[in-house]
Amino acid sequence: MNTTHASADGLGVNGDTVPAIGGPTSSSWREDALARIAELEMLTVMARARTTVAEGVADEMAATIRRHLDTAKRTAEQPAGRRAGIAGADVTRVLTNIHAAEADLLRLAPTEYVLGQLPTLHAYVREHLPARDPRRARLEALVRSGDRGKLAESQRGMIVAAAREANAEARREVTRVRSFRNVLLVSAAILTLAAIALAVVGIVEPNAVPLCFHPDAKVVCPTEEVAVPRDIGDIDGPIAATTSPTSSFVAIATSATAANASSRSSSISSIAHSSSGAASATGWNSSIVSHCTGG
Repeated sequence: MNTTHASADGLGVNGDTVPAIGGPTSSSWREDALARIAELEMLTVMARARTTVAEGVADEMAATIRRHLDTAKRTAEQPAGRRAGIAGADVTRVLTNIHAAEADLLRLAPTEYVLGQLPTLHAYVREHLPARDPRRARLEALVRSGDRGKLAESQRGMIVAAAREANAEARREVTRVRSFRNVLLVSAAILTLAAIALAVVGIVEPNAVPLCFHPDAKVVCPTEEVAVPRDIGDIDGPIAATTSPTSSFVAIATSATAANASSRSSSISSIAHSSSGAASATGWNSSIVSHCTGG
């Protein structure tokens, strides 16, 4: 892997070509993922050079990390399909492979790297795992102990387990938000079709859908109102005369606008609530997870 510094013309300090990170893509989460993948690639090089794991095992671990990152990068770079965007297959594939690479990196990296990441991992785990979760409890106990000079392999395994479960919960949060969004989209589509059908009926036969009412001495319709005598006996005549084909269209358009605003507000509130935890983590997948609700 080329690790030279890139200059303005895309060449390293030794004149070697520096591979592009990827993109541009169609979504912000894809850009976040590509940037995170590039960072993990560099961290893998550093971890492999400094690891205390046996050489053959370390080589295989580094190769596995690169396979995960390559899979995530190719998926993030490919155009988003409509079906994949609705089902979230691209999001899941990218996140799952990035998370697997991060877990393997924690196993490969030297002790000082893992200890340096401990505050970040602690914040991330607290955001996604409940207080009674044993993995979170053990991680918090390790942080409180203040023993930062050494790290037993059992403690490293515990850190990896907590990070993996926090990542899994973050993916489940994204899935729940996506499912809620899909329900809103389907409901909006059905209501829109019903509204269009009702509007067509109202235009073809204005009196088939009663939209006018009779407060005091007038008849009020969506597009017009007329005064009538207070002692009028039969109100059907003035209502029929006041009703127009555009009354149904105006009423349906007004209702649809209000319903769309309400649905959009509910969707935004749900997404913000679900992703707020991920967004407040100190960099461990926070930007990727908080944007992964679409294709």
